[in-house]
Amino acid sequence: MTYMFRVFAFFALTFFSFANVAHANETECPKNIASIANDALNIAATKILKSLYEELGCSVVFIELPSRRGISHFNQGIADGEVYRLRQAETHYRRPFVRSENPLFILSNSLWINPRLKNQERYPIGYFLGVVWQENYMNNIEGKAFADSEKIYEAYNKGHLRGFLASDLSVAAELSNNRLVPPPERGEVLLEAPLYHYLDENFSPIMKRLSAMLGRSPFKNIGIEVKN
Repeated sequence: MTYMFRVFAFFALTFFSFANVAHANETECPKNIASIANDALNIAATKILKSLYEELGCSVVFIELPSRRGISHFNQGIADGEVYRLRQAETHYRRPFVRSENPLFILSNSLWINPRLKNQERYPIGYFLGVVWQENYMNNIEGKAFADSEKIYEAYNKGHLRGFLASDLSVAAELSNNRLVPPPERGEVLLEAPLYHYLDENFSPIMKRLSAMLGRSPFKNIGIEVKN
């Protein structure tokens, strides 16, 4: 009886020890992270990032929001972080944050032109509302803001835009599936810069562990994920 009691006590102690460890790890995990709705590149990045968090033992909910609202949700404490941002977006954060030590990947962005309307100045350039680099570029250019990239592509296909701003990976995915008619011409590369993951500074320990995982280059095939 004494032997059985000792065995039971051992397994009970082991179980509760593991339970406490799991609970401790869970407290290190962000609960909600903002992602950009209806954006092929962000959707692909979210999928990869989610798998990394799962590997760390974190069950994270990704909230799809318009781009500008992601920053707002973070500032209000509704979201614990954002999937990715360029460093220039940091000036918009109003609460302490931590940036991933390594970027997720390098983003290349371009101006894409409708070959049938390239000289038609009366048609605007479409851009994504809430994407800082796009808003900055469009300061002195006649443009039309859209809530998401799908609406930009729809307006382009209807012949309402002379061109649009977008990441090269997103456009490549659209072109591979014949979803842009006529196929746009790449006008000029506007920005090539790293994209970083952001969290509230209270999650610095888990960000450090995630940053180490980024050293394996888990986002190296994100172009394939975007096309899928």
